[in-house]
Amino acid sequence: EISFMAAMSLAIATWVGGAGKTADLTRFNKKKSHIVGGAILGYIAGSGLFELIAAICAISSGESNIVIVMARFGLVIPAVIILALALWTTTDNNIYSASLAFGDMSEILGLRIPRKVWVIINVLIALVVALTGVASDFSSFLSFFGTIAGPFAGIMIAHFYLVCRPGAKKYFVPENFSVPGFVGWILSFALSNLLHFDTFWAVISGIVLYFLSSLLFNNIIKLKQK
Repeated sequence: EISFMAAMSLAIATWVGGAGKTADLTRFNKKKSHIVGGAILGYIAGSGLFELIAAICAISSGESNIVIVMARFGLVIPAVIILALALWTTTDNNIYSASLAFGDMSEILGLRIPRKVWVIINVLIALVVALTGVASDFSSFLSFFGTIAGPFAGIMIAHFYLVCRPGAKKYFVPENFSVPGFVGWILSFALSNLLHFDTFWAVISGIVLYFLSSLLFNNIIKLKQK
């Protein structure tokens, strides 16, 4: 059993991970309405439906995995088909998104590595993770991911609503390396793991620490200019 806050943190981490990949999966859409519509259908009709089915299975049989429940009732072949389709669509999107991310990162570092190479590398990473059993403890990964992505969300919120206000009308990513952002993220990430924060408090710590680091950094710059 886990606490309600821990369960909510896992659910938020799942949705945050999906939101982070939305730009990758909708990069060729021609209209904003297509992105919004796809996100609504994917999150509510897709993810929401799967979570509802898992909850019903857990309440009725004590097992949240619908594939295991179907196998127990002798529906082995339909269970295998559902498992194969779920793994194929999820893994395909994950490899696609990871390959784009690694490709962009390599370009920033000045390394010209084709995205086809990154696809092969990510497939090998996925195989190693699956074969070593790391993927079986997925809840720990989501909790850890919440401490990584949570501070990022907090930093973005603080950057727009606190640091750049009142002149900010549109969110933008700074072109240069942001020292306050990096310091705020490192401190928030370390604090979240040290105190075992859930995703909500990881976001709050990201907001506070980035705001404080920005104030400190700006004051140091002003003192040097004098």
